[in-house]
Amino acid sequence: MTYTFSLSQADYLNFQLFFASTVQNARTQRKNSQIMWTVFFLLMAFNFYAEKIFFPAVVFLVFGVSWAIFYPMYAKNRQQKHFEKYINTFLSEKFDKVCTITIDDQIIHTVEENYESKIALSEVKQVYETGDYFYAHLKSGQTFIFPRHRIENINALEDQLRDIAAKNQVNFTEMTDWKW
Repeated sequence: MTYTFSLSQADYLNFQLFFASTVQNARTQRKNSQIMWTVFFLLMAFNFYAEKIFFPAVVFLVFGVSWAIFYPMYAKNRQQKHFEKYINTFLSEKFDKVCTITIDDQIIHTVEENYESKIALSEVKQVYETGDYFYAHLKSGQTFIFPRHRIENINALEDQLRDIAAKNQVNFTEMTDWKW
């Protein structure tokens, strides 16, 4: 089956955000940063309180509680801006270029403006389904991004991706309620 579509800056950004949210190392790093700074602020507040210096104790206490509450939103916003800058710097030439992908029994054949490739289906490592996209992650680290809203026969694509996952004995992970 052949699929023709193009990817926008938003498609690349959603992929980067999705992948960052699923990688355990990135989630652990964000959580550790939140905990480390919260503990630091609270220890400083306790230290000043123990010394009976109340104004800095209250300030550090407010910083500590505020950091614990607002850091997740700050980190997400900062990471999104980082990915936007990265995508605009390194992937802008790929925006809105027509891509034709043909999936048959053995290969995924991709044709873009100045690029053509054939990849064996056995190279598929993981398939993800979100509310707006399908991602076929390869062993080489590359990922095919299939935007649901730009592919006409999305049900046929879903069936093919499920078949690929079953044949290669890899996970087809449904995360249809995923949000950044």
